[in-house]
This record gives sequence, structure tokens and C-alpha cells, in this order.
Amino acid sequence: MFKNRLIYLDCFRGIAALSVVLYHYFTRFDELYGSQASNIITNNLYLGVHLFFIISGYLIYRSSINRSTINFAINRFIRLYPTYWVCVTITFLLVGFLGLPGREVSFNEFVLNLLMFHHLIQVPDVDGVYWTLQVELFFYFIIAVLLMVGSLKYLYVTLFAVSLVTISMKFNFFDSNGVLNILTLHGYASLFLLGVGSEYSQRYRSIFPVLFPMLLIFFTFKISESIFVFVIFFLFQYSLLSRVSTPRNVMVSVFSFFGKISYPLYLLHQNIGYSLIIHLSTYVSIYVSIIITLILVCLLSYIVHNLVEVKVTNFIKCRVYRRC
Repeated sequence: MFKNRLIYLDCFRGIAALSVVLYHYFTRFDELYGSQASNIITNNLYLGVHLFFIISGYLIYRSSINRSTINFAINRFIRLYPTYWVCVTITFLLVGFLGLPGREVSFNEFVLNLLMFHHLIQVPDVDGVYWTLQVELFFYFIIAVLLMVGSLKYLYVTLFAVSLVTISMKFNFFDSNGVLNILTLHGYASLFLLGVGSEYSQRYRSIFPVLFPMLLIFFTFKISESIFVFVIFFLFQYSLLSRVSTPRNVMVSVFSFFGKISYPLYLLHQNIGYSLIIHLSTYVSIYVSIIITLILVCLLSYIVHNLVEVKVTNFIKCRVYRRC
């Protein structure tokens, strides 16, 4: 059952990553450069980010149980930073070489991007998708603080309170500002809460830990977004609880592959993709340009996944924990 759960989690990560990539290549690219490639399907694929946050809430909470603050911080650093540094560097170099007016940054800004929390000092992104990493980092910070004071069991209550503040800001009970945006995870706390609630629901065999986040989500997001979250979460929860063996078919294999390369794919796809599509579209149609770009970016992501996310990360873990 545990193996099934890992495969399903990879599949959902793959769906989330591919959704965001397709949204950027079709809809967002059209908004920025007038490609006429957007359509009713891709217009809503930005919701893959919502799925990412739900999965993160589930996985990060689950992996933080019975860990010390130091151990949790080291694990998160090793998991995120080496791959991030490589992807930031590749993006900076390729976009600098290919060119992407309005989205290129200086060398000093590139160096500051390596911090990952460069938004706090208002430094522009090497790639626009990095805003979600700041949301993730503050979620990790909340967990680290609770671990430090021995109160991880209050994570659900903490996120619930943060979600209430988000709703209060939406209805103008609080004035929105930079600090509150950070503290409320940029309005996405209820999605992390739903992921944490999923783990609670499985552990305590109760539906209530996921009902309360769903209610908060309904008041936080648009109705169409809330419906999407409810549907995709139902499938997510059903998959995690299913005792049926994971079906071995092409669809599962494809989404599982995208799930494995999801982190470098997410970090690399946007600005590099935009540059490639612009150059390729002078020779072939916009749709062929997007297909070629998707293949090239996936290949690059696969290489980074194997060389950095797997091998370098394992090497660092061996040195840090002195067990291989």
C-alpha cells in the first residue's frame, strides 16, 4: 500500500507540474506575446499550483513528524537548494544567451536569487515561478518553529488561524500588506491546511479534518477554483486510501515520470521555454514550437533530476549523515 501511495503521489505531482507548464506555454505566453495559442482548457491550468500546495502540506507535515528542528531544516535544505542553485544558474545563462526582453536580470540579482528568499529584499526573479518557493519556505518556517517548541501537533490549528486571517483580509477586516501576505502564505494557507488535514484524516479515520479546510477554501478562492480543488482533492484522497494495486499503464507511467522530474521541470520551464518558443516560432508554427520546447525542457529537467536531484543530493546526505 505504501508503494502505491508513492506512485500516486508522483502521478499527482506530475499532473500539477505539467498543468503549470502547459498554462505558461499556451495561456500566459499568449497574454505576454500574442501567440493566439490559449484555449479554455489551458486557461485554467494555473490551478496546478493549488495542487502542489495541497501535496506539499500532506508530504511535508508527514515527513516532519518525530524530527528535530535541525534535522528537518537540513533535510529541506538538501532537498531544495542544490537543485535550485543549478536551475537558477542554467536559467540565467540560457536566458542571457537566447534573450528575453523584460525578463533578464543582472549578475548581482542572479546571485541574490540564490538565497531563494530574495523577494524579502525586493529582488526580481531569474524566473517568475520562484514566488511559490517563498510560500513554501514560510510554510517550512512555521513547521520549524513548532518543532522547536515541541508543538507540531498545533500545525493544523495554526494554519486554520492563518486561513481565517486570509479570509478577513479578503473581506477587508484587515488591510493587506507585504508582511501579512507573507504571514498568510500569500493567501494559500487553506490549501496547505487541506494537505495536513488529509494526513490527519487518514490517521484518525475521520472526515472532519478535511471538511474545515474545504469550507475555508470556499471563502478564500473563486467558486470555479474551489470546485476544482474539491474534485482534485477527492481523487487525491481516494488514491492515497485505495488498497487496490496501482494500475500499470501508459498514463500512470507518463504522469509518474513527470512527477519524478517535477521540481527541476517547474524551476526551468518558464523563461527558458518562452525564449525557445519565440525563436522557434520564426521557423515553425506556434504549436510545433511549444511541442519542441516541451521536449527540450523535459530532457533538460531529466538530466538535472538524475545528476543533481538524485546523485548530488544522495552524495550530500552521505556526507552529512555519514551513512550511504
